[in-house]
Amino acid sequence: MLSQSIDGSGTLRVMQTNEPPNVYLDHGILMEMAEDSSLANRFITTLKRRHGTLSLSWVNLAEFAKIENERQIQTVERFVDTISPQLFFIAVDPWEVIQSEDEVVRRRHRPHSEWGDLDLLKVFVTRKVPQSLNPFTAEGLFSHLREPHILHNLDKLGNLFMNQIESLRKHYVEDTEFAKAVRRRPQGSALLPATRFLLHELLGFSIKTPMQKLTRRDAADFFHAVVPLAYCNYVGLDGHWATQASIAAKHLYQTGQIETIAQAFSQRQKGISKFLNAFESD
Repeated sequence: MLSQSIDGSGTLRVMQTNEPPNVYLDHGILMEMAEDSSLANRFITTLKRRHGTLSLSWVNLAEFAKIENERQIQTVERFVDTISPQLFFIAVDPWEVIQSEDEVVRRRHRPHSEWGDLDLLKVFVTRKVPQSLNPFTAEGLFSHLREPHILHNLDKLGNLFMNQIESLRKHYVEDTEFAKAVRRRPQGSALLPATRFLLHELLGFSIKTPMQKLTRRDAADFFHAVVPLAYCNYVGLDGHWATQASIAAKHLYQTGQIETIAQAFSQRQKGISKFLNAFESD
C-alpha cells in the first residue's frame, strides 16, 4: 500500500507497506487480466474488498519494453491505475533478499528484511507524470520504462542466466560433491522466509534437467518466481515455472522447512479463473 506524509521539516515522504493478500503477476498474466474486462473487474473488486496489494517488480515492468502495441501498454497502465495506491514494489533478486534476511537474524532489532524495492518506488514517485487527481497514478509508468537500455539489460540478464545454468549443469555432471550438494536439502529454520529454500529447489530443477532448453525468458521467469513465492500469497507464473513451484512447495512442506509459500497459478487449464475463484472465496 502506498501512502504519503509530510515530516517535521516539510519534506514529502512516500512509504510502501505490504498489505495481505499480496498478489504478484508475471507480465503475460498481468496483460491478460488487464485486457479482459470481466477478469479485471473480478480481480479489482476482490482486491479492494480484501484491502490487498498488487506487487510489481522491475523485471515485471521491464518486460513491457518489448511490447510495441501502445494500446496494450495503456490498457495495463489503466488497470494498475485503478488498483493504486494498493501497490507494492517488490525486490526480486533472491541473493540480495537472502542477505537481508540473514542480517535480520543477526540483528534482531530490525523489524523485517529488505524485500521492498525502494529504487523502483523512487522511479515510480519521481518520474514525470500527467496531471492527475491520483497522487500515485500509474499513467505513463510502462511507457516510461520502454527505453532501449532497459531492453538491452533484460537481454543481457537472460544471456547471463543461461550461461550460468549451463556452467552449473556441466559442474553437476563432472563434480560428485557438487551434485550431492544440489540434491541435498538446504538447512534452516521454518521460521525463516522460504526464499533460500525456493532458490535451492528452483535452481536445482534447472541444473538437474540438462535436456531442458533454456531461453532468455527463463531468466525473467526465475526472478518472477523465487522472492514473490516466498513473500506473496498468490503468484501468477509461466506454466512450466508454476508447475515447478508446486513441486517445490510439496517437497518443502513434507520436510517441514517452510510454514507457507504463495499459491502458484498460470494461464494453463483456466488457471486465472481458478485463481480468481480461490481469491474471491478465501
